[in-house]
Amino acid sequence: MNLSTDQPYDFTEAAEEIEVLSAIYGEDFFILEPENRLHAPWLKCNILNELDKQLQFVVSSSLGSPVVYSLVETVRSFMCNYLSSSTENLTIHKVEASSSQSVLENHELSCTAVSVPSVKSHLDISPQILPFALNSKVPEIYHGEPLIDRKSIFQVTILAHCARVSTRGEVSLFISTLLTDRKVAIATHNILAWRISSKEVDCDDDGETHAGGRLLHLLTLSGIENVAVMVSRWYGGIQLGPDRFKHINNVARLLLTEHKFLSNTSDISNNNGTGHQKKHKHDKKKKK
Repeated sequence: MNLSTDQPYDFTEAAEEIEVLSAIYGEDFFILEPENRLHAPWLKCNILNELDKQLQFVVSSSLGSPVVYSLVETVRSFMCNYLSSSTENLTIHKVEASSSQSVLENHELSCTAVSVPSVKSHLDISPQILPFALNSKVPEIYHGEPLIDRKSIFQVTILAHCARVSTRGEVSLFISTLLTDRKVAIATHNILAWRISSKEVDCDDDGETHAGGRLLHLLTLSGIENVAVMVSRWYGGIQLGPDRFKHINNVARLLLTEHKFLSNTSDISNNNGTGHQKKHKHDKKKKK
């Protein structure tokens, strides 16, 4: 066989050879279609299927012609369009004082608007391709024990203060790493709060109204910085009412304390102590 690139390939000769082989071997001879495999675990199935359809079309419409370059360009063009549309649709969360006062019990937060994509957005896009996540590393992640109350399960996952997240890129990698676990990805709610400094904080209710703000309130009162917390909740079919907020914060507090991100004598405890002290003074006055 002549493999020289100086002369064009003779497709007529190839077609004749195929015809002869088919006549000689009958059903024992068959032609395999070109095969291409896609590997993009961070893409949703419907997006991956759409890209596969486009590649199959390129192959079927390029019979007898070189196809590798066309396949590469098809993938490049598809991903550019997909990432452009995904970035435009990313949900940006802000903690606004007007809406969070009741949730945070009138505790004022001075924070900047931050642009870490929401938890749900991380299911559609890989943070490694976001500009602010470049060169970031996946932090160490700690997992708490699940708390079960009337068939509604809560599980909090923390990252070494929660991996000592010092950048928004690390926060994104924290979220996306957790979502690689299918059980976490399909949770009813993945409530998120993170705090790098007093001026760079954010939270995500993920459909559980006010839950993210309450979780962020826990981090703010304790004064913890460089930490990200996510609480995953799987709805068991029974509504818990206000108890769900207590469970969400409790599992987060326990895990923070277990891994020394939150001390037993934190500001939260001190605030409670102050409240008891005032009550004690009031009781003394009544005795007088």
